[in-house]
Amino acid sequence: MIELDGVSADRETDLGEALMMASGGSAAGEPLALFRSAAARDPAHIRSRYYIAGEATRAGDFEVARTAWEALLQLARGDEAWVPNAQAGLDAALAGLGGATPGDGVDQGTIESMVDGLAARLADSGGTIGEWTRLVRSRLVLGQTGLAQQAYDAARAAYPDASVRTELDVLAADHGLVASN
Repeated sequence: MIELDGVSADRETDLGEALMMASGGSAAGEPLALFRSAAARDPAHIRSRYYIAGEATRAGDFEVARTAWEALLQLARGDEAWVPNAQAGLDAALAGLGGATPGDGVDQGTIESMVDGLAARLADSGGTIGEWTRLVRSRLVLGQTGLAQQAYDAARAAYPDASVRTELDVLAADHGLVASN
């Protein structure tokens, strides 16, 4: 498509997403290079910047991640669906740096404990689709892709009607999780 229609930030990001999914969800290597090229081409391109920040968080490069999440959040109007994910990413980066997260001052271990508590509660007594989505998002931000996949599978089992899982399914697809049930 790029060869026929020309290079754009959206097309580079689309290609990066496809390559990322083909490599099991990792943005390292060529996908990351495409995301960086897209962000350079369009400094206000949200999707490419989101992937750059997410990969820095996953790789444990928390200073780069912090800067990338903060820059991404600067582009928000405040009501976009991706803002809570970006804020969670920033929180994880700050926790990774050993600093306090905005508003609550908890460390990485406390964040992981809170996420584990949510997972246990949902496994024991279920929850809303919003809570399942928050669990999957939190696992992804913490770099716990395997646990995110498990939570996604459990959420799909709890909510078999795809029409109520739209946000969750998009989040999963964006991060290389696949429907396995």
